Amino acid sequence: MTNTQENTTIHDIHKVAESMFKNQIAFTYPKDNEVSLMKKIDIKHLNSIKNIIKQNKLKLRIRYRGPSHPFQKRLQSFCHMNIATNFTIYNR
Repeated sequence: MTNTQENTTIHDIHKVAESMFKNQIAFTYPKDNEVSLMKKIDIKHLNSIKNIIKQNKLKLRIRYRGPSHPFQKRLQSFCHMNIATNFTIYNR
């Protein structure tokens, strides 16, 4: 990753985190060995986070997370938005 990309990413994270703090949206910072930027964000906040990303044209990706259901057999890394209980934010 180049220095410009790192600065953009840090700036992107700061914008999202600032908005989340302002709106009192709970999330967890990942451990040092994890790739995600923010995780365990409740799915009820999805629209507001998507709006922040879209308004600021941030290069961030949302991945949906949640438990498996009896009607859906899936890979561990794959979850549909309609059954997700939370989501995680990654660099694009």
